[in-house]
Amino acid sequence: MPAQKILITPLDWGLGHATRCVPLIQAQLAQGHEVHLASSGRALAFLRQTFPKLPCHELPDYAVTYPKANLYWPLLRQLPKVFLAIMREYRVVQALHQQFQFNTVISDQRFGCYIPGIFNAFISHQIHLPAQHWVGGRTVQWINAFWIRTYFQESWIPDWEEYPGLAGDLSHPPLPGAKTRYLGPLSRLHKMEAQIVYRIAFILSGPEPQRSIWEAQIREQVRAFPQEHFFLLQGKPEVPFFETQDGNLLISPHLDTAKLSLLFAQSALIICRSGYSTLMDLAYTERPAYLVPTPGQPEQYYLARKLGNEGLYPWSDQADFDLQKCLETAPSH
Repeated sequence: MPAQKILITPLDWGLGHATRCVPLIQAQLAQGHEVHLASSGRALAFLRQTFPKLPCHELPDYAVTYPKANLYWPLLRQLPKVFLAIMREYRVVQALHQQFQFNTVISDQRFGCYIPGIFNAFISHQIHLPAQHWVGGRTVQWINAFWIRTYFQESWIPDWEEYPGLAGDLSHPPLPGAKTRYLGPLSRLHKMEAQIVYRIAFILSGPEPQRSIWEAQIREQVRAFPQEHFFLLQGKPEVPFFETQDGNLLISPHLDTAKLSLLFAQSALIICRSGYSTLMDLAYTERPAYLVPTPGQPEQYYLARKLGNEGLYPWSDQADFDLQKCLETAPSH
C-alpha cells in the first residue's frame, strides 16, 4: 500500500482514549504512513510526550462537567454544548485536511473528527450504552449509533469478537448497519517479570474532580500503614515529570510506557479505575487488581460488576474504599 497521511484523534475524557491509540499509531508508523495526531487537554499532552516527533494539533475541548451521580442526565443537559464542540472540532479537522490532505481519519470517540470523501473509522468499545432502560440512556444511545453509521465508514471495536469478550454487552453485538471490525484489546504496555517492590500501585485516571477526590482519599489512608511501600501514579501528563517521597508513598504525575510496564511488574496489586483502557492493560499484563469505578460513570460500574462476577477482580465504590480490605487482597512481598 502506498504511504498514506493518517489523522488519529483520541477523545480527552481521561487518558484512556489516548493510551489505547498508542499501538494503533505505532502500527501505522511501522507501515510507513505519515501520522498526525490531534486532541486536547491531558490527552494531547500525553501524545506530545509519547510521540515528540509527530505533528500534534489541538482540538476544541468538549468541556463536559462531570457529576457525582449518574452521567447521562447531566450529559443530556449539556448536549447543546457538546454539539457546539463537535461542530468546532469538525471545522478544525476540515482546515487541517485543507492543509495536509489526509487519506484516513481514525477517531477515538470524537464525533466531529471525520472528513467527507475519505475513509473514516470510529473507535469505541461502548457501542451499546448501559442504562438504556430509561429515556435518557436510550436517547444518548440513539445519537451514538446514528452518528457512527452516518459519518464513519467503519466501526472499530477494541475487544474480542466472541461474546462476552472483555466489555460484554457494551461491545456486543455490532451495531446494525455499521461495518464493524473487532481489533482485540489494545494496550501500550509490555509484559515483563520483575521483583516485587510495592505492595500496591495506585493508578489514577479519569476526569476531574473525581481524580483529585480519590487521590486525597488514598493519601489519607496510606498513612495508617507505615510499614508498607506504595506507589501513586497521579495520571497528570501535563505536569513536568518528578518523583517525590511522602512517607511510605512514592508519587509521580506520569510514567512513560517502559516505566509504567515495570511498575505493573513490580507491584503485588494494582488499584485502579475500571475504565476500559486500564482493563485492557490489566488483561494484557495479567496483573492482579482491585477496581474502584469513577462515580457517575455507569460504564465503569457495569465493567466492574461484570469482571467481579466473573471472579477476575474485586471492586468497591469510591465512597466505600477501604485500604485495609485491599491489603488483605494483595499478596505479601
